[in-house]
Amino acid sequence: MNDIVDLIDMIEKRPALYLSRCTISALKAFLDGWQIRDPKGIINLDVLVYFQHYIEDYYEISGHSWDKIILLFSQDEYDALNNFFIRYNEIKNK
Repeated sequence: MNDIVDLIDMIEKRPALYLSRCTISALKAFLDGWQIRDPKGIINLDVLVYFQHYIEDYYEISGHSWDKIILLFSQDEYDALNNFFIRYNEIKNK
């Protein structure tokens, strides 16, 4: 699998299958590692670039990665993971 959109969809359905902990930090680490394995072969990688800009605009803050911004506006790491999927689905469904 080389499509990051498909991967994120699968993680959303069963996060414990892919993540060591159900947290936004674990998601970010997983996605970073997944990208490193084959950076040139990834399909739809621009989705994460767009998502970074969307999060900066949504929360009106920049200078930090999307995971840190979402965490800043969440109750905890678990809540931040849920908020990630909410925000991600907003851009995915556009």
